[in-house]
Amino acid sequence: MARTIKRVYARYSESFKAEAVRLASHPGILVQDVAQSLDIHPFMLSRWKKQCREGIIMVNPESNPAPELVSEAELLHLREVEKAYAQLKLEHDLLKKAIKFTSDAKRTSSVSSPKIAKISRSTPDQLKHGTGGGKSADLMTTKESLMLELDGLMFKHLTELEREVIEGIYHTGLGAVVQAIALKNISHPSSVSL
Repeated sequence: MARTIKRVYARYSESFKAEAVRLASHPGILVQDVAQSLDIHPFMLSRWKKQCREGIIMVNPESNPAPELVSEAELLHLREVEKAYAQLKLEHDLLKKAIKFTSDAKRTSSVSSPKIAKISRSTPDQLKHGTGGGKSADLMTTKESLMLELDGLMFKHLTELEREVIEGIYHTGLGAVVQAIALKNISHPSSVSL
């Protein structure tokens, strides 16, 4: 005869549910982040939020958080860390492309080695962020102006994007930049294309 295994479900106190709902209700904090930090399923937290709206769970917005719950600051920090990780992953992928490009260039160039340039400059959109950099759009570069300035180079990567910039206390935060990886082969300067 087969034995049935009884499932054990976690039971959460009303105060735990209320605190979880309170944390998930703050602007800028996602339900997924709160659920992940509390080790519960996001659907469960969404259901608790619905029960709160229906008056089944009572939330006191000024209550002190239970010590086992994660704080709002930790959730915001988690979001910032995830954002920084995504930026680092993007830059890592860019560097992998550059490495692959240089290895390919070494294999195809027998006369002389190519010169590689990695360029990152602020664009005029940087001014609207107010996070440092140049003070005038005349001192900044667009994708098009960079292509004209570096005419004769072969661009392997050229894009404008917004990314977190950390270049000292006066130039930190969201920045608008143009990034490029370009190649100039000394032995064949006329054979370069965009």
